[in-house]
Amino acid sequence: MPNPAAHLPFYFGSISRSDAEDHLKLAGMSDGLFLLRQCLRNLGGYVLSMVHKLQFHHYSIERQMNGTFAISGGKAHCGPEELCEFYSKDADGLCCPLKKPCNRPNGLEPQLGIFDNIRENMVREYVRQTWNLEGENLEVAIISQAPQVEKLLATTAHEKMPWYHGPISREQAESRLYSGAQPDGKFLLRQKKEQGSYALSLVYGKTVYHYRIVQGKSGKYSVEDGTKFDTLWQLVEYLKLKPDGLIYYLKESTPNPEMQSAADTKPVRCDDFLVVCLAHLPAKTTGKWPLKWYAPECILFRKFSSKSDVWSYGVTMWEAFSYGQKPYKRMKGPEVMAFLEEGKRMECPSSCPEEMYKLMNLCWTYKWEDRPNFAAVETLIRTYYYSIVDKKEEKL
Repeated sequence: MPNPAAHLPFYFGSISRSDAEDHLKLAGMSDGLFLLRQCLRNLGGYVLSMVHKLQFHHYSIERQMNGTFAISGGKAHCGPEELCEFYSKDADGLCCPLKKPCNRPNGLEPQLGIFDNIRENMVREYVRQTWNLEGENLEVAIISQAPQVEKLLATTAHEKMPWYHGPISREQAESRLYSGAQPDGKFLLRQKKEQGSYALSLVYGKTVYHYRIVQGKSGKYSVEDGTKFDTLWQLVEYLKLKPDGLIYYLKESTPNPEMQSAADTKPVRCDDFLVVCLAHLPAKTTGKWPLKWYAPECILFRKFSSKSDVWSYGVTMWEAFSYGQKPYKRMKGPEVMAFLEEGKRMECPSSCPEEMYKLMNLCWTYKWEDRPNFAAVETLIRTYYYSIVDKKEEKL
């Protein structure tokens, strides 16, 4: 999805507060001087940095659920350009109206954020594997589904980062951090045993410190009592600039030794007769998500993974064997969640083999850590397929 601020000459991209202030100093520090930068806290948001009476002021611009942009307590606008134009005519709560844009120097492009660098490839690969599309159909699907897919991928982007080590123990984290040199600020992020729980392990003074990452009711992440962020990768990027509750800021990541071997592993593809196009799911640019296909952890904690894709695949199987009937009939999102939490599942379609319905129920295992991965699903489907072939051959 294109960045609606990328074309603006006063948009600097993913720069820090101090860098923004340096640019404003070089531009003269006149009243109403301003620039726009990417917000590290809110996904898809910006920060308006400006000057008034030789003081710096920074206003967070949040992207609303309907796609509009607004400063907290202010009017909503269809884009960041329209927002800046409005505040150039009326301060409306700002320290003063916007008077003069601080444009980027010639030859300086907006600085890309960590997710910006991997977004396009991640979106393309996700759409290709999910919908099994190629060529022109793939390009059309990328354009139509990009807003929803980008939001989904941003919540799991940390899994692609070298500093993310997955579900390792405290002892394993210390072993990896003590391996080689131990400069202050050496760190890694790991997943704890509790669902949706993470920890940051950091070296300072040759000692490893561990910090629990808290996920609040709003779904935002933070070090305990620290600044809250929409995603884990945003939190890590912020802590590289400011300790915010840590003993030292994050400086040097410890690469995950398993990442290279994981990258060499080819994705598993299930049999074509069960790969059903998901383009009809009710996902629209307004942000409505297909909850009936989502795993519980996606709805409750916004945790997306290959295991949550397995749950969605089970729902798709049910659709295929019921010849396109709508899952959960006329239930709405909250009713579906209550239905699942009671341990109930959709009934077996009339023409569905018992073995395939058992597989659907495995896909709908409530706890994601107990749910089979796609390799196991593929094996079960293949085993069933071979059993059918053998029976046919016996009859012949």
